Amino acid sequence: MTQAVRSFGEYMRWQWILAVVCWLAIVLGVVATLMPYPDEGYYTMSPYSRVTRGDWGAHEIEPSAFIYASHDQPLTRLDRRAYWFMPLGSFLQAAWYEVVGWGLLQQRLLSVLAGVLGILIWFDLVRLWSRDALLAGFSAMLIAFDWNYLKAAYVGRMDMLGCLFGLSALYAHERFFAQRPLLARALSAAALCAAAMLHPLAFAVWAAVYAVRCLLQWRQITLTQTAAFAVPVIVTAVLFALWIGFDPNAFHDQMSAQSGFRVASVSFDETTRYLAMYGFQPHLFSGALIRSLPAFTFLGAVVFLWVKRREMAGLPGLRLALLLGGVAFLALTLADKMKWGQYGIHTAPWMGVIAAYAIRTLWRSRARVAVAAWLCLYLLAPALTGAYVVRNDSYERIYRPAVAALDRLTEDRGTAFAPPEFIFAYRRPFLYDARLGFLSGRSVPAMALYKQDIQSVLVWSRQGNPRLYAHLQSMLRETCTLRYENEKYAVYSCEKPARTP
Repeated sequence: MTQAVRSFGEYMRWQWILAVVCWLAIVLGVVATLMPYPDEGYYTMSPYSRVTRGDWGAHEIEPSAFIYASHDQPLTRLDRRAYWFMPLGSFLQAAWYEVVGWGLLQQRLLSVLAGVLGILIWFDLVRLWSRDALLAGFSAMLIAFDWNYLKAAYVGRMDMLGCLFGLSALYAHERFFAQRPLLARALSAAALCAAAMLHPLAFAVWAAVYAVRCLLQWRQITLTQTAAFAVPVIVTAVLFALWIGFDPNAFHDQMSAQSGFRVASVSFDETTRYLAMYGFQPHLFSGALIRSLPAFTFLGAVVFLWVKRREMAGLPGLRLALLLGGVAFLALTLADKMKWGQYGIHTAPWMGVIAAYAIRTLWRSRARVAVAAWLCLYLLAPALTGAYVVRNDSYERIYRPAVAALDRLTEDRGTAFAPPEFIFAYRRPFLYDARLGFLSGRSVPAMALYKQDIQSVLVWSRQGNPRLYAHLQSMLRETCTLRYENEKYAVYSCEKPARTP
């Protein structure tokens, strides 16, 4: 047994390569079988319009009001130019689609590629700090097999790309500053600007991390370095101003509507985010609890590091990882009011890095067998979860039948109401309108709805907007007839015109 564990230890020196290979197998399986999320539909509309129509509009969103029924700010001229998201994600997707074609798989592969690059950068970054390839390998493995990192990689949102660019700003500093400080400053600035043009939260977290790292070396900051940093910032600001200048009124209205439900706040309530990220739900023994292993690993590592703090104090890079990881947690807490789990991608890797220091120390002790067993479990949990997702095949089992049902009801009879992710498989005109024509007065031949969301809108509108409630009730009970439903969607045929408010 001891010899086997020793051999495993030698093999683990190259385990970051194994992590990337296994990680890819899991992610690609999920990418091919998981039904699309609504956000994937939202984020693909503008680049899809660019490669098919030649403009940057989101033609499939009703522009009379925001996508949430409780926020009635208009998305002015959204069908001509989409300002409700930062521009770089759309530009990168459009360029990517020109090379590989458009589709759900292609959109997700962009996140997969960013995830692979992120694992490699984390490995080299921790190796630079710790001067220990095995510790860096542990970090890469713990990061890669954190289910939250996996999820960010298989979903076609901007989160993984934003994390990659933010991480690249820190990595450029660590890799190049000692020998080529001007290059390091310019690359870091460009990476932070890219993160800002993808999502403000990615910029908020990684700009704070980068700023603290630079302050630790504040005596080395020169005017020339400041100028090198400023050049990409100025260029980005000019390009951003030009982008806004195409339609300032539309930018104002769309961004106002978007920020109406997500504004920066000083809140330390991270319970919602991290409990959701790691599978802690009201039902303690739910299947989602399998995602909690990274959280338990991190908490155990923190306890170990505290107990052994005198012995661990001299480990290269540990204090820096603890400091920068703490900054990332604090920045995300202050910047994000909604506490959505997907933004935890900016903090989850730091948990893996910190836990790796404890695991590396335990690996040198008599606890090597226990550590090896825990790592095997750590790897197995997301693999089993991914296998379940692949076997469940929600794309073919839930999504495709709903799209087919709507297609049968519409034929060529006009525009339907449908969720944004229907863009990937529904080939007829549609709009996503949470109010079902209440403001626009539009009538449709058929509609597909989220079963859960329509109930939420009914509950809210009954008190918040009685006229909308009456309209929705009329649509669901009088104008339209339920023709198909599954666990996610309900598809209706609407033979009578919708009532105009």
